[in-house]
Amino acid sequence: MFFLFAWRNVWRNPSRTAGLVLSLALSVAGLWALGALVRGLNEQRLKERLQTSLGHLKLTSPRFLSHKPLQAYWLFDSLARQKVTAMPIISAYAPRLNVRASMQKGRQGYMLDVYGVQPTIEKSVLSLFAHVRQGAYLTKKSRQEAVIGKELARASGLRVGDSLLLSLPAPLKVCVVGVYDVPNLDFSKTHIFVPYETLRTALALPADACHQLLLKIQDANQTKEAQNSLKKAFPTLWVRTWQETAPDLAYIHTLTSFFLAVLVLVVSCLLGALQYILLQMNWQERLIEWQRLRAWGLTQGELWRVWAMEVLLMLAVGLLAGSAIGGSVLWILSQKGIDLAWFADGLGKMGYATQVLPVVLWQDWAMIVAFFALLPCLQVAWKFK
Repeated sequence: MFFLFAWRNVWRNPSRTAGLVLSLALSVAGLWALGALVRGLNEQRLKERLQTSLGHLKLTSPRFLSHKPLQAYWLFDSLARQKVTAMPIISAYAPRLNVRASMQKGRQGYMLDVYGVQPTIEKSVLSLFAHVRQGAYLTKKSRQEAVIGKELARASGLRVGDSLLLSLPAPLKVCVVGVYDVPNLDFSKTHIFVPYETLRTALALPADACHQLLLKIQDANQTKEAQNSLKKAFPTLWVRTWQETAPDLAYIHTLTSFFLAVLVLVVSCLLGALQYILLQMNWQERLIEWQRLRAWGLTQGELWRVWAMEVLLMLAVGLLAGSAIGGSVLWILSQKGIDLAWFADGLGKMGYATQVLPVVLWQDWAMIVAFFALLPCLQVAWKFK
């Protein structure tokens, strides 16, 4: 009886009820979508770095970590390969050479990180090849080829087909065959990739020489477990997770996730306070109606149950509508993402992509429901008991 009475009473003034329900629905949908987009921006930055440069784990000689000396290599021979492939947690690996070099273009000099990679193996760990926007990735047609970043090409004026001279212990002349474009502008300006054998021959290093071994694991949450296994297999090498290789990235990712949760909580509480005020005003506007119901014989407890039922009904309708609107918006955005190209320069300098896909966490939705909708509504219902 109370349910039907409350339901009819809710829609007795359609405009008033529609305003309350609409404010609740749009606030839930907007806050949920905003949180998902900001979280997506944060997660995409991490994903881009892991897939273009870091990998999940990295093996290096202890001497290599300081100034990347040329002789700080180790041999990734058949025995080392057997140790790595015997670990089921590791899905792919890519040995690399890495040295510092300089390049002179006109009056401008550039300090570069030169990587010697094996294109086929490299593709199983990183997806840098998918970011080549001009020319092609290392093609194997010529050993003297290189792939450079878009920022380096823009700063130096280099184009596909141009030659460049790298100052190594012995000069190395290569031809630009491709230009890649990644959100991290500093990376794009300083990192150049050449075939492994080309760099190994230029540096006069032995076969199977390796400065760093990048590893990809099946589950990104098992990096610590994989690190412990690799330390036992390679006790003389340093095994570092991506958090240790790029502590700034790990710190920013953790800090952003924390502040996003705090932001959702604070905004939910502020909107909850507004919702509380609106419901309280609704109660005050209906004092004559409540007095009429008391005159008809409803007790204080029955009157409170009617009001509580009304509040819960408005809450249910608002949350369902808000969840439907927010879920629809997030589903549409998850198909193509949202283009933030007008912020391209600022986002690129911070390593963010301009095409963002939302990351939906039900914890955000639950926090919004609890602090924005449920608690204020129940508080109002309880206050007028």
